[in-house]
Amino acid sequence: MSALWKLAALDEIRRPSLVHPDIPPALDAIVARALDRDPSRRFATAQEMRGALEDYLRGADEDVRADEVGARMRGLFAERRASMQRQVKAHLDRSASPADAHQERHSRLSQIEGPDGRRLQTLSTDGEIGNSTPRTASDSIDRRSTLRTAVTPQHRSYLIGGLGVAALIAAVVISVRRPDGQAPAAGAAAASLAGSAAAVGARCTGVLRVRITTDDTGTATDIAPPYSHGVYDYLRHLNDSEGGLRGCSIDVDMRDAQYDPAITEEIIAAWRREPAWGEVSTLFVFGTGPTTRVAPKLTQEKKLIIPGSYAGSLATPVPISADVQYDEFNALGQSVVATEHKTSPGYPYIFFPATDYSTAIRIGIKAAWKIAPGRIAMVHETIDRCLYCVDPLAAGKSYVEQLPGMLLGEDLIVPQTSSLEDEGLIVDAVTRYVEREIDKKRANPSYVPTSWFWAGNSVVSSSFVGKGAAAAQRLVDRAFPEKDRWRLRVIANNWGIGERTLEICGDACAGIFYGLFPVPVFGDTQQSSGMAEMLRIHRVYREKDRRPLDRYKDQFYVQGHAAALMWRKAVERAIEAGHESPTGEDLKAALESFQNVVLDGMTAGPISFSPTDHRPQANESVYAVSARTDAGGVVFRFVDQYSIELDPKWLGY
Repeated sequence: MSALWKLAALDEIRRPSLVHPDIPPALDAIVARALDRDPSRRFATAQEMRGALEDYLRGADEDVRADEVGARMRGLFAERRASMQRQVKAHLDRSASPADAHQERHSRLSQIEGPDGRRLQTLSTDGEIGNSTPRTASDSIDRRSTLRTAVTPQHRSYLIGGLGVAALIAAVVISVRRPDGQAPAAGAAAASLAGSAAAVGARCTGVLRVRITTDDTGTATDIAPPYSHGVYDYLRHLNDSEGGLRGCSIDVDMRDAQYDPAITEEIIAAWRREPAWGEVSTLFVFGTGPTTRVAPKLTQEKKLIIPGSYAGSLATPVPISADVQYDEFNALGQSVVATEHKTSPGYPYIFFPATDYSTAIRIGIKAAWKIAPGRIAMVHETIDRCLYCVDPLAAGKSYVEQLPGMLLGEDLIVPQTSSLEDEGLIVDAVTRYVEREIDKKRANPSYVPTSWFWAGNSVVSSSFVGKGAAAAQRLVDRAFPEKDRWRLRVIANNWGIGERTLEICGDACAGIFYGLFPVPVFGDTQQSSGMAEMLRIHRVYREKDRRPLDRYKDQFYVQGHAAALMWRKAVERAIEAGHESPTGEDLKAALESFQNVVLDGMTAGPISFSPTDHRPQANESVYAVSARTDAGGVVFRFVDQYSIELDPKWLGY
């Protein structure tokens, strides 16, 4: 049973026409739809699938009776049927005897804990699934009485997907009845179904051309490769398992732009010189700086841009100009009014599925306020070295004053880095900062010292901030009696926390390091109906690329996968709207029609866009690094999901 379950949950589902090219396109589409792992793309009911098959048979001028199908099934599966009957009888016999034991399999436990400390189960992608645990007959009887409520939506989706077998059997019956052994003509069948997208889906013509820039050798190598391969793997999966998308193959090219705006521009210029450039509809561009550099010209060319950046300035399709004021606490201990002018030219062709940085930092500060109100300091790189690190700061600083009990601390500048050699530099910077806070507290007992650090850089740098906070906590504990001490905590942006946090920061970060996840944790099937499919894709392409199975095993990979899912849904919606070869303009229109679209549970909430607002959602899941309750080491513990209202005046920052 475990092997069969893995086959259904993990292995490649290929369109029948990729194995037998003579299968009629209309029947091929019915089978592919029935076997789709995404419930929203399958037939809603068995009756709907039956109607599609009957329409096909009528169009193919075939009259297959129910008794013929039944006889064919009994002949094909006679041995299997007899075996299953024997197993059912044996199971009933065992259930009648309390002395007999029953074996139950469980999936392996993940590196994730729920808010109550219980370990959450995630899908195992290698080896046998679970271990055997004895269970009595009375347990079996209790389990039978609760089966209907115990089945999860993911398990149910696999059961429903099995309906597609009926379509394959119908194809076998038809081909057997042909005296010449050839498949039946499909012209009439295709014509009868072409007018109904609900039956088999509208078709695409030509080639869907996509380009990707990543960072394999720059300063964001800790986050860019898993994100970009999350995109790249999914597009390869569509080609390999479905022959592309709705009849169109996908031409994809990915190149290393080193997280550098100028190099990104050079790579796109090279693509622009290629003959196929006019057919390129979509570019996945990694990084805020690179995206802002290349977006104006791509917008003129009406190319869809899906950036590996969620800057608030990129989430407005219309120009904005706003002065943002906030009270800033400087190094002299003085509160001063700061004004920051925020502008955006508007990016009508940019879309992304995750919460934008400006909304996210507000959510992060709200989460900190809910956990333990106090003073929060922004830790980040300078704007000339890391635009994304600085982009949301005005939004966050102006939001602090709206939450009673929250205060703003002095900024701390640390390098944006992917190098482990910078640990000492960042840890020292944090401890020196806290030493100054200790001095202020000693000089003025009423002073409220910094207790929160907003980690605005990527995962390596932010992990070192966590280690610095742990070291600085020991300084606080030595400097003050227990009643005067305060606890230091870190809350990281979505690129500042990931599976590498557990590796780099480890036990030092347990209980003090929190982070924003716009997507589920890698492997968290409890929070996502589409996680099992993504895990399978990840495993398949690590094996194909001959890379370790743990390569790119990170929430950044999940973010890339979610971006590719969003693109797919946009392409399908554009095709269903009558665009057989969707352009960037067609995809823009499709995305701007999204209202509460669910991406297989791969984002913190449903996404929506409009022609005047491209902020997709206002949700973040907060996880904390926590000591494991059953063994050594650390895991991610789900804390809560937070959201805020999207204020129209915040658009663009």
